[in-house]
Amino acid sequence: MVPTVLPILLNRNFRALILLATAAIAGCGGVTTSIPESAFPAAKQAALDAALTTAMAERKAPGAVVGLWIPGEGTYVVTRGVSELATGKAMQRSDHFRIGSITKTFTVTVLLQLADEKKVGLDDPVSKYVSFVPNGQIRKTTLG
Repeated sequence: MVPTVLPILLNRNFRALILLATAAIAGCGGVTTSIPESAFPAAKQAALDAALTTAMAERKAPGAVVGLWIPGEGTYVVTRGVSELATGKAMQRSDHFRIGSITKTFTVTVLLQLADEKKVGLDDPVSKYVSFVPNGQIRKTTLG
């Protein structure tokens, strides 16, 4: 079942969603969005569960919080494992994580893939794609 998850992760629309979500999270601390609450079909949830189980086992991860939202298709939000090995405290959806500079890597990778596919232009103002970014219409605020 795990291979059925791969097309979701490689889908261009999914990559675009990740890019926009990352831009929103990184650049707009006060933005509130509504997230659909309908879950994926049971078969897709089972495939995602299996992929998460495999990934955690391969990496020996003690815990994880995973959220996947695909508009029109559903949501998948789960917690697994523990956040503190010493106490055995379970992972919580409300746990905070320091992500540091890793979002830049994800954002740039997806952005360059989309630019290579001629889906976006690196010199385009951000406002061409998302309206909620402060000063996104200014030419200096570009995707690249």
